[in-house]
Amino acid sequence: MYHDVSENIPDEHWRAGDVLYLTPARIVYHDLECVDFSNSTTDGFAWGHRFTIDWESISQE
Repeated sequence: MYHDVSENIPDEHWRAGDVLYLTPARIVYHDLECVDFSNSTTDGFAWGHRFTIDWESISQE
């Protein structure tokens, strides 16, 4: 599914959207983080550790 998304979304749309936190790049990152969380213990899980970002507030650039 992620392969299809990455192949079918034009480059200029990855970081664009009407709502800042609902861009394809942010949604995919959020999903990856949720998978990381589901495969770990909840004690001490470091949100944003994969790229050291907050997917909701980082600038679109």
